[in-house]
Amino acid sequence: MFTYLNHSLNNNFKNNVKYEPYKKITIGNDVWLGEESLVMGGVNIGDGAIIAAHAVVTKDVPPYAIVGGVPAKVMKYRFSPEVIDALMDLKWWNWSDNTI
Repeated sequence: MFTYLNHSLNNNFKNNVKYEPYKKITIGNDVWLGEESLVMGGVNIGDGAIIAAHAVVTKDVPPYAIVGGVPAKVMKYRFSPEVIDALMDLKWWNWSDNTI
């Protein structure tokens, strides 16, 4: 990273490249990330999503979607749209341990 910054260590470079810091990744509740999956910066992963092993996620993932591949695509959904809406309204992950 120091080679991109404008300071005394890299004055020998004629053209300084503007360094852009990483973009925030947001991962929802109850998400499963498969082994060696890669989530690119700026991506939002919805609640209850499943990311397959070795998937490269370049776009936002909807809630309760199952995605896989390079680049990752929605393969199917874990539940019907009605059940997904009910789970999103329920927000069970905010419940106390006793309630669960």
